[in-house]
Amino acid sequence: QGFPKSRSLLAGNTAFNPSSFDSIASATFTGGSFTLTSIPQTYKHLQMRGFYIPSSSGSTASVRYNGTSGTYAHLLSANASTVAATSVATTMSIESSSGVLSGYPVAFIIDVLDYSDTTKNKTFRAIVGQDVNGTDGQITLSSGFKADTTAITTLGMTSLTTSAAVTVALYGIKG
Repeated sequence: QGFPKSRSLLAGNTAFNPSSFDSIASATFTGGSFTLTSIPQTYKHLQMRGFYIPSSSGSTASVRYNGTSGTYAHLLSANASTVAATSVATTMSIESSSGVLSGYPVAFIIDVLDYSDTTKNKTFRAIVGQDVNGTDGQITLSSGFKADTTAITTLGMTSLTTSAAVTVALYGIKG
């Protein structure tokens, strides 16, 4: 009667432990940028989740560590009819090079790896979902790099084309 029970999602694998994520902060911001401050140095990685609705089209959002942007990003994006790959050598962009469209929602999840390790350069990976024309969605996978081994104590984004609210949540991931 019913399905066999297993401790994990896939039999034989270690069970997912949601307690590996701790909520650090959540906030709602207005304007084109935001910064989360006083990030504790007690976790292995960080994850930032967010949502906003752009009030103008075209710009792409960028990740900022300790108040500055990194220098490289790689992006792979796809929608119903187009797949594109690009790199950006001047900023840690998380959205496709075509940017966002006004009035259509954007959701993102950004993982910042080894954020407190002072022997490693800082990297991130992101997944961004957005509506590109009212009927088709687009997904963008991106990664970014900053040649800096300083521990990250503030994390934010800039160039968000919005005057509406940006809602974000920051989580610490235990190692």
